[in-house]
Amino acid sequence: LPVNDNVDDDKALSLSQHISFRKTGTTIVGCLADSGRTVVIAADTRATDGTTVADARCEKVHRIADNVWCCGAGTSGDIDALVREARYSFLQRGAVSESIGNGNEGGRIASHDDTVPGQMRPWLPKARVSAVVRFLRDTLYESGGGIGVNLVLGGY
Repeated sequence: LPVNDNVDDDKALSLSQHISFRKTGTTIVGCLADSGRTVVIAADTRATDGTTVADARCEKVHRIADNVWCCGAGTSGDIDALVREARYSFLQRGAVSESIGNGNEGGRIASHDDTVPGQMRPWLPKARVSAVVRFLRDTLYESGGGIGVNLVLGGY
C-alpha cells in the first residue's frame, strides 16, 4: 500500500488487518550468549518447493570442522555441495597438520561430541573460524553468484 501521511493511525491499522501475509523461506539465526563465551546457531527443519513442503525434517545445520558449524538457507544442493567441499578441504588440511613430522605421532583423535551419534561422527580436525570464513568467501566469490546459499557460521 502507498504511504499516505494524511491517513490516521486507526485507518492504517484497519487496512493492515485485512492484508494476509504468507510465511515462506528458511529461518536461520546465530547469536552470542553468556557474555560472548557461547555461540548458538539454529535453523528450522522444513524444506519447501514453492508453496509445497518437500521435506518436513530437513537438516540445515552442517558441521564443517570439529569446532565450526553453519546453518544454510537457499538451494539445498548448493549448500550440501559447498559444505562437503569445505569439510573435505579442512579434513585434508588437518590430516597434513596431524601427520608425522609436524610435532606429533600422527595419531587421529576422534571428536568427543556426544550430541552427534557415533556412526555420524567422522574424525574432523579443528579449524580456525577465520580460515573457514575465508574459504567460503573465496568459493562464493569465485562462483560469480552461481551458488545460491546464505550461511550463518559459528565456531570456537
